[in-house]
Amino acid sequence: MDVFFLLKSASVKQATLIGTNIDILQKIDKVGSDLTFGLQTGTCGKEGQAAPVTDGCPTLKVAKMTVGGFK
Repeated sequence: MDVFFLLKSASVKQATLIGTNIDILQKIDKVGSDLTFGLQTGTCGKEGQAAPVTDGCPTLKVAKMTVGGFK
């Protein structure tokens, strides 16, 4: 059974994506031009060395994936 949701005025929070990273990345159909970066930065370090890191991602369209345990 396929289930689809179109969210016009809300966002998905705390969703669980089921599958492997490679599987989901290979199914990306479209990439938006709305790249944004998170407001918080952190550091990644090893043996006393630290480098600043942050995260960011544009809107993505994934052809097919399992979210939150529904198939």
